[in-house]
Amino acid sequence: MGTQYNSLMVIIPHALTDLVKKGEVTDRYYNPGDLFKEVHIVLTNNDKPEQKFVQRMVGNAKLTIHNVALGNRFFLRTLCWRPWLISLWARRVVKLADQIKPQLVRCYGAYFNGIAARDIKRKYDIPYVVSLHTNPDQHLGVNLLDRIQWKFMDSMAKTVLREADVVLPVYQGILPYLRRLNVKNIIVAYNVINPSGIIRKENFKLGKSVKVIAVGRHIEGKSPENIIRAVSQMKNIQLTIVGDGVLNNHLHSVAHKCGLTGNVVFKKSIDNDTLCRELFEHDIFAICNMKWGISKTVLEAFLTGIPVLINKQNNETVPEITSEISYQVENTPEGFCQGLKFLIENEAKRKELGLKEIEHAWKTWSPKKTEYKYTNIYKTILNEKNTL
Repeated sequence: MGTQYNSLMVIIPHALTDLVKKGEVTDRYYNPGDLFKEVHIVLTNNDKPEQKFVQRMVGNAKLTIHNVALGNRFFLRTLCWRPWLISLWARRVVKLADQIKPQLVRCYGAYFNGIAARDIKRKYDIPYVVSLHTNPDQHLGVNLLDRIQWKFMDSMAKTVLREADVVLPVYQGILPYLRRLNVKNIIVAYNVINPSGIIRKENFKLGKSVKVIAVGRHIEGKSPENIIRAVSQMKNIQLTIVGDGVLNNHLHSVAHKCGLTGNVVFKKSIDNDTLCRELFEHDIFAICNMKWGISKTVLEAFLTGIPVLINKQNNETVPEITSEISYQVENTPEGFCQGLKFLIENEAKRKELGLKEIEHAWKTWSPKKTEYKYTNIYKTILNEKNTL
């Protein structure tokens, strides 16, 4: 197993129960390489996930889950998320760190949890790392309240990210945001993908009906509505839509109005093990994403080698998604219809895309390589700390 360290503290701003319900459980996600003997997960809410489901995410480590909830009206009580007022709440997390004595703190997102990690470092000189899963600047186009809140988050993010030992954006599209905040210690580290479930696609021939799958959240900017409308203009396509969100009922209505009742299957969630095992059985992975990034499901599709059909993103390039490993179309029903027809009629192109996807993805973000990268980053930080 190699060197093991005693204790890791992971501070999470979201509800783990939601991840468990959606089946987004990945082995050793919070303890890559089984590097730590103990993992203490601190939730900034009152979520009570069943420990047996979370255990997989920390591997063989002893797992302890703590709740240090923010409380009601936190935005107002902290005068629009002022860092010095958030520190009043963070005192409880700092006190918890004094009891646990972690060797490293990990945060997901530069939010309130990041302020707690920063304060732990300032008081006890314990290093912390932050992973970022979105580009906050991309949220400036949504409703006014969200825009205001994201602007106030900048004051948190600046101090959290600049003082972090390492900042880990999960795709390259987050780099412009980090450069704007003058963050220095940056390493792009892709999401850890299911280490055992991915099955590579080998057969690119079509059956009697074309099996298309669309996976993603049903929210503005990620809605598969144009994919549904495209499929309604074609024959012999079985569309599976996996995901949930505020647009879910609307998408059901669109499918019904388009007469697709018998040709589309909606699934709010599929556990990640099952999804990874079954992806290769589909012929085309179709996705709409106007958020200028790459989702975990697309990483999984590329690893599988299922041909990816995706919209062009406002003339901006997502470094990970090139035309060599995906077929890109306009984000319209007509665009997706054209893309589906092209891929359906061209077995050679489907195979070419699939094989290029597999080659690139396994070289760049294979589960083993990604887990090793996180493990190595942690070791480097801890070894540097021990030599000071």
